Amino acid sequence: MMNRENAVFVGEEKGSLPIIVVHQGNSPPLEICLRQARKSNPQARIVWLHGASDHPLDFVECHSFQNSDLFQEVPFFHSIYQHFSSSNSLEAERFCMSRWLIVRNFMRREKLTRCLGIDSDVLLFCDVREEARRFEPYAMTFAHWNATQNLIHCNFIQNVAALESFTEYMLQVYQNQDLLERVKQTSHKKGNRYRVSDMSLFYDWSCHVPFRFCFYEDFYVDGIFFDSCIDFTHDFQASRYLPGIFRPFKRITWRNERPYATLKNGLQAPMKTIHYHGDLKFLMPLHNQHRSPHFVIFWHLFCRKIKKIPHKWKLLWNNHLCPIFSITRKIS
Repeated sequence: MMNRENAVFVGEEKGSLPIIVVHQGNSPPLEICLRQARKSNPQARIVWLHGASDHPLDFVECHSFQNSDLFQEVPFFHSIYQHFSSSNSLEAERFCMSRWLIVRNFMRREKLTRCLGIDSDVLLFCDVREEARRFEPYAMTFAHWNATQNLIHCNFIQNVAALESFTEYMLQVYQNQDLLERVKQTSHKKGNRYRVSDMSLFYDWSCHVPFRFCFYEDFYVDGIFFDSCIDFTHDFQASRYLPGIFRPFKRITWRNERPYATLKNGLQAPMKTIHYHGDLKFLMPLHNQHRSPHFVIFWHLFCRKIKKIPHKWKLLWNNHLCPIFSITRKIS
């Protein structure tokens, strides 16, 4: 088993780029993500930082972050965290943020100066060492979620000082009311709701530090295509199943086990990553087999839509109907 929990490393090997995934639970998407990373980068150091109860995988390097030096400052962050997200639960959003402390702690312990951090819903189809050379001038790489949130699902951390800076900022946000208010205002949604996430923290931080960053969308013109999200279909041909009911996603074709997205002008862009955000994770095992069966996809979308009806009604009640009834009772 490639569980090098007790091994000692001094820095990264020359020319290497460790690939790091932080994830709790042995979910099917996680294993697909790690196996594809191994397939695309057979010689790379691939690291899964996991919870104490998770069962290690034998083809990657596994480290538990709980009850270890990798958990440094995480309990403190949990104690000061304030939840301002109408999109994720407290536990999910807090973990998304605290994982960057875990990555920072791992880089400190292993004396790493750079790494690639990917989410467990990302499939890699590129040699990350080659791509890292392309991004050498930048401290980190992002994609756009929207105007005020940076996607960090595939983050080439080329300067560990930038990650140190971000984690210090993240701890300050929840101890400084002015900083927190600044982030809240840029993450404001309708109905006095917010979407304060690690994406919005990365955006606000990146606007106030001297590091240099790049966005993957800026490289589309050169045919360098790191997917922001499979359901971001602007400028791309899309697969549409019952438009208006199911969200469309990029139409993907396969050549020599490589995925291609088709632009609206008909040109095909080879994809270096695919990011399966939210409900579209069910596509990962299909695409891992280079398949896109229409009936199977439609059935998955239909079943998931039915399952989400109670949750949608709950959100409708909490965010819209309940305030209206409260106002009506006060008036009467």
